[in-house]
Amino acid sequence: MQKISDVASGESRHSPVEQLWLIPIALTLGILARRYPLFPDNSHIAMNAFIIGISMPATILQKIPSLTFSPELALIAAMPWIILAGAAVFFIVLGKLLKWPQETVWSLVLVAGLGNTSFVGFPILMAYYGSDSIAYGVVADQLGTFLAMATVGSLIVATKSPVQQNIHPIRRLFIFPPFLALLAAFAMRLGGMQLPDNITAPFAATLTPLALFATGFQLRFSRIGKNAAPLAAGLFWKLAAAPAIVAFLYAPFLSNAGLPYKVSVLEAGMGPMITSGLLAVSSGLKPRLAGLMIGIGTPLSLITTWLWQLWL
Repeated sequence: MQKISDVASGESRHSPVEQLWLIPIALTLGILARRYPLFPDNSHIAMNAFIIGISMPATILQKIPSLTFSPELALIAAMPWIILAGAAVFFIVLGKLLKWPQETVWSLVLVAGLGNTSFVGFPILMAYYGSDSIAYGVVADQLGTFLAMATVGSLIVATKSPVQQNIHPIRRLFIFPPFLALLAAFAMRLGGMQLPDNITAPFAATLTPLALFATGFQLRFSRIGKNAAPLAAGLFWKLAAAPAIVAFLYAPFLSNAGLPYKVSVLEAGMGPMITSGLLAVSSGLKPRLAGLMIGIGTPLSLITTWLWQLWL
């Protein structure tokens, strides 16, 4: 656990309160920037391109080569993969029943299937369970959520995106910057190499604030309209069904009074992953729905995770 703890301490350079305050501040600044035109209307295109092309690859190159794993942590690492697989089944079936477009279904799989287990997750874990919980949170985030986003998320974008349909999905996957960064990161890990932190860290640090700002910039509450049903389904899955499923599945294997169980359930109930939301937006997978999922789901998760920890 030592190396995992080291990674955890590197993730928490700011206090939990500071990290949580950045969520409403960055979202609000993005909304205000659009309402009082400080930026051109199409600024979000450049923001999304920077996030996908620079911020995400830098984060992958910073995190993946230093990952450690041990068998006893397998259940915690598996949790995000279980939630993502469950989301795929849930939304594919629901989409067929309600005759939703494929873009709606896969946008929800991508955004509601992955949680914000680090930027929002770590401060919440620290607040409720103390610093000992962060090491388990890092396992759930890096071996679970982050790796699932970089692999399965990249595959969804490459095969389901309505953008660049003239390019073969396999080629789209291999020209997708986060996927290329993931291949490079695994190669570096096998070779025992890692880029200096002073190269990757400054660019990786732009990911969350810029993603939140870009989400606020694109957020339109007046556009809920026909997105109301998918939005409600996505929020229900991510904030209620996902943690309930993990609580049920993990009860026979982990003590429900122990920290690994509590971390697994609470991380399963974190709001939608900001990065996967931006992936959906930039790839044309129902951008308005993805933006609403992040803009509403992120602050709402602060309430629902409080309720879950009361139950735990």
